[in-house]
Amino acid sequence: MSTRYILDIATCPIEGAEVWLPAVKAKGNLKDPAKIADDIAEKEAKQRDEMGLDIDLCRISAIGLCDVSGWEPKPIEIRVAETESDELCVLRSWRKTLRDAETVTFNGLGFDLPLIERRMLYLGLPPLGWNLDKYRTNHIDLLAKLTNHGQRPYRSLQFYAKRLGWTDLTKTLSGAEEALAPSRGQWDELRASVEHDVTATLRLAQWMRVIQPATVAA
Repeated sequence: MSTRYILDIATCPIEGAEVWLPAVKAKGNLKDPAKIADDIAEKEAKQRDEMGLDIDLCRISAIGLCDVSGWEPKPIEIRVAETESDELCVLRSWRKTLRDAETVTFNGLGFDLPLIERRMLYLGLPPLGWNLDKYRTNHIDLLAKLTNHGQRPYRSLQFYAKRLGWTDLTKTLSGAEEALAPSRGQWDELRASVEHDVTATLRLAQWMRVIQPATVAA
């Protein structure tokens, strides 16, 4: 039996990411110079805001793993990467663990797993060779299951945490705030945010019967 992990990552822009942003143009119907400048500024700001989720312009700032191979989940492991060198060390040390594991994620096929593979390449590490074909992969994406691969409405992980009444879970940072956390030195908050998402993903996987449900007292 393969080792199975709940997995979640946090990302932030790589250093100097703005250099790689394409030039933007104002809407063609604008004539007023002030409106043209405002439109360009708005589009440039949107580009900067999205750098932390761009597969070629972001890096991994934290990874959370929880081994759920056995009857009971093991303690969550969180590794943060304050620099790209730290990121390389984390991915190198966890490479075999990740390569040989089945993962359970929330939107992992859409983001986490392809991003890890891309970062392996950028950092000069051999790719993991994961099969990420949505119909043939052994990795489990809870969002893909809940939406039937996009045929049903998308809901966030926080939506399900609230919908299922997990009031004990508190998300310390939003997704946008996670991308800014390294530049703000919010490492404790980032660690807590990733731990929240791993915990929520674990509970959702149990609720969906993807993994062994949590023990319920009689």
